[in-house]
Amino acid sequence: MTTKFCPSCSATKPMSDFSRSANRYDLHDWQCRACANKARRIYRQRQDVRDSERIYQRQYYKEHRQQSIARVRRYQQTEKGKAASKRYRARNSEKRKAQVAVMNAVATDKLPHISTHTCSDCETTAADHYHHESYSPECALDVIPLCQICHIKRHNSPT
Repeated sequence: MTTKFCPSCSATKPMSDFSRSANRYDLHDWQCRACANKARRIYRQRQDVRDSERIYQRQYYKEHRQQSIARVRRYQQTEKGKAASKRYRARNSEKRKAQVAVMNAVATDKLPHISTHTCSDCETTAADHYHHESYSPECALDVIPLCQICHIKRHNSPT
C-alpha cells in the first residue's frame, strides 16, 4: 500500500504524508500530517485549552523551579544562548530599559513592590507584573499593577 485516503481532506495521498502510529493497523495515522496540524492548531486556540495548559505549566514550574532555573542558566552560558540574549537586548532595548527602571525604583522604594497592589483589572493580588503602556523613557515608571492572567490578556488583546 503506497497511498492512503485522508477522510479529513477527502484526498488520497502517499503514505509519506501520514505520521507513523503504532496503534493503527497500517502503522500510520488516520489523517494526513497537514490535516492533523490544522486540527491541533484549532484545538490549541480554544480558550479552555489555553487556560488549562497555562495552569499546568505554572504548576510544573512551581514543582520544578530549581531545575528550570538551572536549565535556563546553562543555556545562557552557551554560545547560542549568549547570541539569543544579545539579539533580544538589541531588539527590545527600550523595553529592557523600562523594566530596569521599574526594578531600580522598587529597589530604592520609589515604587512599591508589586505584591502590595491589587490587579487593576480583576482586583486580585497583583503579585506578578507591572504593565507598561509605553516603553519610552519619560513613561518608564508609568506602570499598571496586573496579575499574570490580566497581563497576558492585555498583551493579547488587539488595540
